[in-house]
Amino acid sequence: MRNSARFWVVALAWLELTGVASAANLKPGDLAFVGYQMSGATDRFAFVTFVDLPPGTAVNLTDRAWNSTSNTFRAYENTAVWSNDTGGAIASCTTVTIEGTNASVGRIISGALSQLNDEGDSILAYQGPTNAPVFLAGINSHAWTTLPPPDSGECNLPDMMNPGVHACMFTNQMANGYYAGALTNASREGLLTAINNQASWVRVKDTLQTWPSWAFTVQTSSPALAAGDLAVVGFQTSVVNTDRFAFAALRRLPTGAEVAFTDNGWTGTNLMATKRTVVWQAPAAGVERGSVVRVEGGQASTGTISGRLTLCKGGDQILAFQHTVTNPLFLSAMSATPWLTNGLPGDHDSWRPAELTNGIAALAFAVNPTNTLCPGGTFADTAAIQAWIYASTNWTSSSATQSWPAIWEFRLPQMSTLLRIY
Repeated sequence: MRNSARFWVVALAWLELTGVASAANLKPGDLAFVGYQMSGATDRFAFVTFVDLPPGTAVNLTDRAWNSTSNTFRAYENTAVWSNDTGGAIASCTTVTIEGTNASVGRIISGALSQLNDEGDSILAYQGPTNAPVFLAGINSHAWTTLPPPDSGECNLPDMMNPGVHACMFTNQMANGYYAGALTNASREGLLTAINNQASWVRVKDTLQTWPSWAFTVQTSSPALAAGDLAVVGFQTSVVNTDRFAFAALRRLPTGAEVAFTDNGWTGTNLMATKRTVVWQAPAAGVERGSVVRVEGGQASTGTISGRLTLCKGGDQILAFQHTVTNPLFLSAMSATPWLTNGLPGDHDSWRPAELTNGIAALAFAVNPTNTLCPGGTFADTAAIQAWIYASTNWTSSSATQSWPAIWEFRLPQMSTLLRIY
């Protein structure tokens, strides 16, 4: 990596330590890189947004190597801050190209990402401070290393990002490349998977390329759900940085239905941005009412999930919602500790979303259960299932990791055929 100007090291020090305030709190998969150029007189790269970006939204863009062992950035290299200064929202599926300090949409408000290493480099997009970044997208001109980065040309893939979904990796080094795959899909996840597949790219070693005019389209939106349509029925916090949890469908979840799960606390007006948010999407067959979906290791037992939560042993919460992190429509809420009634949430607590009623769509345990699950069974109606799930006395808890039931369902009497077991 060629050395950065000393001016930017000083000018960006405060911004990098504290993070740049952003009008929208984004999550992995909200952006995706679609082009990079690391050779030539001026470096450039491009990303597409899959959510509307309100005015003032800021994103940090860096080639500083990430160390997943220490969860720290390398102390040198470059960071640029891009901001939506257009005065209006930037629509989903808009592509932003950055060349030097110029942006096709919005503006680089500080720094520059203009000295990329043409022998191998990476770019990470994130929000928040450098000591607690929320990564959004990543691209590497060669392989992500699994060892602590030994030099400026290598980088670990952050744990909260899944390769092939939130980040693109290539098996061989090429200094320049652009996405040349499909521009239209029925879901954002479909486009993310296509974009982050190296087979969809045209790459060259040194030749400067002419990029296409990308016009991405997501054909359909996620089917809308309502509060109480699903419920968290198990979680594990005894293992550091675990993401093991399970939820039950209390109505049939249709094809393409998307649900976001977060362990960020709710302040009463907005979600905190110190932790993680993942998005689950129902499979083509949907998920039958009463079935349980298990999530662990960034994988779902059915459907797809983007990213991983990191549930805290000292207590945590899982909030399920649709829409956006800046305007969530809550479906269910579970907290391992009592709901807050004053003050701002920390890493281990949250306010209860006001639209979710305790005992119907929300539950807070009096004492942190660490590892816990709600057994299934057969119930008179959906209201009886909700009353069962949202009563803490019906849950089984242990300080040790629990084995989850092989058959785990919340059935109604009229269900004459066995539900799918996921």
